[in-house]
Amino acid sequence: MPQDSVVIKKTGVLPNYMNILEIVFPIISLFVLGVILTQLGLFNLDDANILIRLAFYVSLPALILKGIPVVEISAEFLFLPLIAMITILIMFLTSTFVSSFLNFERKTQGVFIIGTMILNLGFNVPFVIAAYGDEGFARAAFLDIGNILLVLSLTYYIAQKHGSELEPPSFFNKKLITSPPLIALILALILNFFEVTLDPLLINLFDLLGALLTPLLMISIGIYFNPRFQNLLPAISVVCIRMGLGLVLGFFAVLILNLDDLSNKIVIISTAAPVGFNTLTFASLEDLDREFAANVLSISIPVGICLITFLLVVLG
Repeated sequence: MPQDSVVIKKTGVLPNYMNILEIVFPIISLFVLGVILTQLGLFNLDDANILIRLAFYVSLPALILKGIPVVEISAEFLFLPLIAMITILIMFLTSTFVSSFLNFERKTQGVFIIGTMILNLGFNVPFVIAAYGDEGFARAAFLDIGNILLVLSLTYYIAQKHGSELEPPSFFNKKLITSPPLIALILALILNFFEVTLDPLLINLFDLLGALLTPLLMISIGIYFNPRFQNLLPAISVVCIRMGLGLVLGFFAVLILNLDDLSNKIVIISTAAPVGFNTLTFASLEDLDREFAANVLSISIPVGICLITFLLVVLG
């Protein structure tokens, strides 16, 4: 693909990458704020779940509807969800193979497998927006299509299979077709295709709602942070497979595909994303090992902050 295959109709000034601290400091500060509020007893996991629902059901769709319609979409965008899906499938095969050698109970094995399969692209969004603006966010949103499709089908199926379900689980569920970010993305693509210009009142509203995404996500991540030392080595193994192998797969993808420079960066950052929040959600819904899921998520959070920050420095 040619390097200039993606053109932005509306451009803006991107951040100065020489001072990466200006990008990551506000984001990390919000995470620390979430930890402090939890330690003071002002917030708990129920509050975090509310913040995450607001982020994914309101702020993220608003950001999609504001940003995607003004992006000139090229054919190479179609590779992005495919990269996510191939990455998840390789994670599934790898973690299934590795877990077969470990003395896990079925419910713990289920968490081990799904923990490697869910790309926490929501975690990456504040970093991507701060570093790469609407251009980077548009690519990340496209890549997330593949993530959403497999998280709400294959991954949820695996969670059901290892959980308390007595009946054979269904592969597809209504969450797949009613996901607000996915619906917003479809609508945004329609607006883009027909070159519909949104009313300034709507743009201002979407700007306001979209601006809430970073605070909502990072504070909720801080609330979730609660590392424990039970099953520590298996939990670290999940994080290593999810982020370490994911990073390797991302580099392979950009070497094989001739995408533009920004797409390459988004692919690498996205495939190295931390363990997804739905690991804990699915563990709760399907009666899997919730303590193991919470520990995996807590370990993944600081590792994710360090790794994504490092990648922003290296990639520019």
